[in-house]
Amino acid sequence: WIENGAGDEAAYAVLQQANYDAPLLKKFRDSGDLAKLVFFQHFATQRVEAQGKILLRYDNNHIALAEKSFGLGALLLANCSPHPDSSDMAKNTVFVPLVHEMVRAMRPRTGPAQRFLAGHPCSTTVPLASTDARLRFTSPSEEAISASINTGQGEAGVLFGAAREIGFYRVFDGNTRIGAIAVNVDSRESNLGLLTRGQLEELSKLSRNRFYAQSGAGAEALRRLREGTPLWYHLLLMAMGVLFLEQCCAFIWKH
Repeated sequence: WIENGAGDEAAYAVLQQANYDAPLLKKFRDSGDLAKLVFFQHFATQRVEAQGKILLRYDNNHIALAEKSFGLGALLLANCSPHPDSSDMAKNTVFVPLVHEMVRAMRPRTGPAQRFLAGHPCSTTVPLASTDARLRFTSPSEEAISASINTGQGEAGVLFGAAREIGFYRVFDGNTRIGAIAVNVDSRESNLGLLTRGQLEELSKLSRNRFYAQSGAGAEALRRLREGTPLWYHLLLMAMGVLFLEQCCAFIWKH
């Protein structure tokens, strides 16, 4: 535990090295605002070889800020505090944008998991315990199905054809399940939102009479109502009648 300010207000640490190529610090590359911060208290640190990424160092070579991968996410390790007894970060205008960049940098960098829908192909990647693994595949109804396999080093890509059912398509190595794919119904096909009692009452008041026919209730009457009566042959007969009258008039005029 290092207390540079204990008994000596002039003693403090500053940030001397910064990895401005990191997304978290890119906005501070040209401003030089980070070099203006002073720190009175922090821990003495030493990097474990090949572990994590150092973002900031103090002028005494101790690590001020580092990032380490953890599972599918990351941890941001800060060896500093905004408390007035530890630093003047909270008094500096760079403090708020620095916190914002920290939060933004910790957001997931990968998109959400791919969604597979019924009627479309689906795929996944599964680990292989050995090169001679015997894989089998089942549909949501527990029926054995076939799939295309593309093996690699320690894993295999599995591609199912167009999914005919919704549910989990599973991959087994013997009796051990090593992978599964969730297939869902396209959200455009249904609205699963709840309706309140008032909405149901309003819907029940709507008239269901959408078609009206003067006579009969057969399909032909409805077809005529929806499609209308074609007029092209009436117009054709009228044109032929006009031509006939023209020929008659010409014949009488000549005689």
